[in-house]
Amino acid sequence: MDNFEEEFVRIKGLANSTMMAKELQKKSYEFREAYNKKGKKIRNDKYREHSRDINNAKRNAKRKEMRQAQAEKKPITHIAPPLNVEEVDTTIKREYKIAGKINELTESSNKAYADAIKALYPKYHNDKPMPEDAEILKYLRYEKHNPTKLYKQNEYIIKNIKDIAENYTSKLPQLYGLFSHYNTKKLKQFREAIYPYSLAYNKHYQEHRNDLQVKKEEVSKISFAKEDILANAEKLEFIHQKILYMLMFMIPTKRINEYGNTLIANNEEEINNAEHNWYYNNKIYINNTKNKHKIVLDIPDEITSIINENISEFSTKYLLNKVSQSTLSTTFSNIMEKVYGSRFTATNIRKLYATYNLKQAGETGNIIQLLKNQNQMGHSISEHLNYVIPNISSN
Repeated sequence: MDNFEEEFVRIKGLANSTMMAKELQKKSYEFREAYNKKGKKIRNDKYREHSRDINNAKRNAKRKEMRQAQAEKKPITHIAPPLNVEEVDTTIKREYKIAGKINELTESSNKAYADAIKALYPKYHNDKPMPEDAEILKYLRYEKHNPTKLYKQNEYIIKNIKDIAENYTSKLPQLYGLFSHYNTKKLKQFREAIYPYSLAYNKHYQEHRNDLQVKKEEVSKISFAKEDILANAEKLEFIHQKILYMLMFMIPTKRINEYGNTLIANNEEEINNAEHNWYYNNKIYINNTKNKHKIVLDIPDEITSIINENISEFSTKYLLNKVSQSTLSTTFSNIMEKVYGSRFTATNIRKLYATYNLKQAGETGNIIQLLKNQNQMGHSISEHLNYVIPNISSN
């Protein structure tokens, strides 16, 4: 059956089933079996494709309903206008020094880059997930990778960068952060394509970061008073949820991923491993921060007593179990919904704490405490003031 494919196409293309049957009668048993098998496969493939489209439509509709339901429970909504990609100056270029080595990135940065590229890939590949042996993922795992294949596998980003900037705007910082590490002539095309949109995104974000719709009645429920925090913690059944809630409220509010990257140290020597943050001797040593400044947090007795009493029962060495940043963020919003009835995000609470901190300084005149709290939050005073939500007060 050397010419099977050609004959299959010829017979399939005949005018009616009678003519097809006559032609098939002339063929061998083996040919007819192969013909029927291939025909069945084509029909099954069409059915699966049709079913996949229907199932994808159902899933997308369900996701939309869930997003709408969750949006209604959001007490603080960002209502900034979308980035206008038509106004982006795509001729802007930026000179770079020789790229740093990938091993200079933190584990959390690598993971953030991987999560972003894996989330984007299906959008331009018919909902197919990125394969784990993709060259870009090998690169992020410090494995040997093929730069030529890496370029070809990710060329869709260059071709679709305008669409990405318009419809998946939040991915721009991670994409630029990832591809800015390539300095070869071919791979530099990624950062050159992304850079103008990334620059426009950063400018747009700063201009509209406080374009917020605030449900003041819901926000007024938030309290940083110790007695309120302890009472609310009692509403939480699971130890790790209780710890996370108390950490985010009882001390100046950190970025949630800094706690997600915190391990429990067995000895003082372990805390020198800067790949992670560490809980040791009733303190948390923050080695990985956005501004690269290490911070040592004194943890209140109310939290350390819970940790130390239950530490032998923790299933992993991680203070909050080993979960992804997105899972930890979702967990936190679930906690907020249980305690307050609204899906506050970790960023919402950071903004509300910054607002509370400024209010307390204004009422007491204690600028030293304001600066201490701002420093423990892990940002500069100008960044701290940018977090403050205008025209509201926080308890």
